[in-house]
Amino acid sequence: MVAILVLCSQSLNIEVGMQIHGLLFSYGLNTDVRIETSLIEMYFKCGDHLNRLKIFSQSQNHNLVMWSAIISNFVHNGCPAKALELLQDYMLELSHLSHICCNKH
Repeated sequence: MVAILVLCSQSLNIEVGMQIHGLLFSYGLNTDVRIETSLIEMYFKCGDHLNRLKIFSQSQNHNLVMWSAIISNFVHNGCPAKALELLQDYMLELSHLSHICCNKH
């Protein structure tokens, strides 16, 4: 499915990408971090900024790849202030996770 989303991104075919997204959602496969990141990239490249933010905001799988994708999207879109804001959010999330790990021992 990731490969199909990449093809949709490269061809700027948002209609097919949205259909794939709908299928993934209906089968419960849309929560895989690789699929979420591919959806973010596809929506960014196709100019659908609302859906890329929605996917990122609703994700429970924020990892380095997903953070990098959303931050670089804003940099490439000419929104450095939003990119910096997200970078700060990422740093806060990392420090929160480190704090939890330290308190666990």
